Amino acid sequence: MRKEEIGSLVYYERKKKNMALKTLGWRLCSETSIQRLERGERMPDFFLVERIVERLGKSINKVEFLYDEQTYEICYLRELVEDFILQKEYEEAEKALCYYERMLEKEDPLHIQYIFKMRAVLAQKNNKGEKTEEVFLKKAVEQTMRGFSLMKLKEYAFGEEEIILLLMYLRVESKMGKMNILEYSEEILHYIEYSFSDDEVLANLYSKAAWIFVKELKRKNRIKEALLLCIKSVELLTGNALLLHLPQYLELILEFEREQNEEEYSKWKKQRDALKQVYEEYGYEYETEEIELWQNYHLNEVCLISELISGERRIRNETQEEMAGGMKMDSKTISRIEHGKYKPKQGTFQKIKEYLEFDRDICNTNIVVENFALLELEREIAKEAHYHRYERAEELYRELKSKISMEFNENIQYVKYMDCYFARVHGTVTEKKALQRCLEAFRITRRDFDLEDLDKVVLTRNEATIIHYIAKLYKKLNQRSETVRILEKLKAGYENSKVDTKYHYREIALLYQSLGALYEEADQFDEAIEMYEKEIRLELKCKRGLTLGNCIQEKAYTKGRQNGDEKACKYFYQQAYQIFGLMKKYDRMQILEQYWVKNFSEEIK
Repeated sequence: MRKEEIGSLVYYERKKKNMALKTLGWRLCSETSIQRLERGERMPDFFLVERIVERLGKSINKVEFLYDEQTYEICYLRELVEDFILQKEYEEAEKALCYYERMLEKEDPLHIQYIFKMRAVLAQKNNKGEKTEEVFLKKAVEQTMRGFSLMKLKEYAFGEEEIILLLMYLRVESKMGKMNILEYSEEILHYIEYSFSDDEVLANLYSKAAWIFVKELKRKNRIKEALLLCIKSVELLTGNALLLHLPQYLELILEFEREQNEEEYSKWKKQRDALKQVYEEYGYEYETEEIELWQNYHLNEVCLISELISGERRIRNETQEEMAGGMKMDSKTISRIEHGKYKPKQGTFQKIKEYLEFDRDICNTNIVVENFALLELEREIAKEAHYHRYERAEELYRELKSKISMEFNENIQYVKYMDCYFARVHGTVTEKKALQRCLEAFRITRRDFDLEDLDKVVLTRNEATIIHYIAKLYKKLNQRSETVRILEKLKAGYENSKVDTKYHYREIALLYQSLGALYEEADQFDEAIEMYEKEIRLELKCKRGLTLGNCIQEKAYTKGRQNGDEKACKYFYQQAYQIFGLMKKYDRMQILEQYWVKNFSEEIK
């Protein structure tokens, strides 16, 4: 067994929480199923792994999955059902849900739970009555939570999806006058804060739970309590660069602050107006009504097994027949795998991996660890480096480096790259030497890979980060054309994939920004603006605000250069300034303030 498989992370987290197998698998799966997962004895089913990880209070977003075509189709169908509902095309949503139900090969509580949940949503949208909605939600809850006691919530391990179902059920019970939902607010919010240690999951769940309590507090005219809960939810969301639920909360905060504090009202209104303008300018609905509790929010890394194997084979310039001959396998099997008609068994997949010489497994993490906390630390390092807080980033990196094993290629690669990265920050290595070291780091997992083939594959997140840095080093060495060529090829690899770009959000967001800057420097203004606008749309699509203000600011600067009239872009600068404030990027606000005063001889408003 390779220690980096998801089972190791599950085992570590379960033991850390002192959680029994029975508790983790309650109403979900057998204890034996979890043991087999922890020992790496089976090809994990994505939906089961997702729920187990959720029950441990973690996010599947830290893991890259290789999907088979059916799993990806199921995920796509879920998105289709949800999109139809959001577009109020309820008949189409019902058809998609029926197709979903028919395509399932066997009864599975997780899929049945999802179907009942969405039937409850459709019942509510079609005004079929709260009783019908209640019946469907009860059936959904019973799939994995039958017999639980709300008064003993702390005794259970419920995942993100199960808490959402619970909130939906409690809300409909409250509407029917069967309970006072505020009696459970403290217990539920405490459970979420105590059980979900992943920041993004916590922000999503807390803001959903708080919403139903805020609405009830408002109904009972307990405005100050409602306002405090709103502000805490917004702080959790913006602290994780999430736009999720922000429009609805901003509207409520404005409603509450209008009578409470004029200065605070003015501040929030400017930020609300800026965000709303961005949504409207790019054709996204600025939702101001109810927060849809049922909506999922998952942005884990996804690649297709079929695309991975096909890409690696093509890089070797082999036909399917040549590969099959080398592996002593039927070429029809290779063809069926590459066309997504056959999911390789674990032994077959391992054999293909060894033949094609790649390291990826069905579940991969950026670094090989047995502790989710180290994955979160790695994410924090990347975040600090992104904001140029190098001292803090390096401090965290030293801590992480002391805790990861050099037994695995992925970790060796990560350390070699990060050592080089910080050496460049301190200026202790030249660009030429850094380029050599980064190429060496990249080839730890890619051996004789030719950068010319970047458009044929989708790299791991770590590999993509290194390639991006290599491109920057070429620019430092005055080889700008090589920088652009590499980044354009890397972008093509993602955009040519069947997988939606949102499943590679971080890598593609970085590419759009970098290419935008390169095009702007070369006076390719239209191309630069296109990249910034693609990135803004990606942020809105993924409900993220990590780079939103930056891209609006860069777009304004580029348009000013293109038209020779920077004053015409003041609107966009002001928009970016308010977005920075909303997302608590105070350092970016300060830089923009200085730029504004220097160029427009006035204070930014």
